[in-house]
Amino acid sequence: MAATTSDQSTGRSVGLHPLAIVGVSDHFTRVKMGGGRQASDASRPVLGLLFGQQKGLEVTVVDAIELARTDAGGVDHEFLAQNVELYTDVYKDRELIGWYSLAKDAGAEHLALHKEFLQYNE
Repeated sequence: MAATTSDQSTGRSVGLHPLAIVGVSDHFTRVKMGGGRQASDASRPVLGLLFGQQKGLEVTVVDAIELARTDAGGVDHEFLAQNVELYTDVYKDRELIGWYSLAKDAGAEHLALHKEFLQYNE
């Protein structure tokens, strides 16, 4: 069961399923231990995709998968498109909800990454 928080004044509700938390944690651990697609480099944030359902102002994040990056550090758009298609073909009731990043600090790189992700969701 997902942990949920809501704002009664706006009608917004966000749920976070434990599977998504485990996915993000596993991804971070694999990268830091040298076992992920992304090289273990503390200067580059760990990136991934969040999947779930959105119905109006109610969002539920149910899963997370890692995201490959280009050698230049940007989003590997071919990898992203392929994995979104594969994931949504298997789980027809889910869609790409957003992305996550794990890093020491948020910076200009995160803003640039966010701009890259805008083409995939609202």
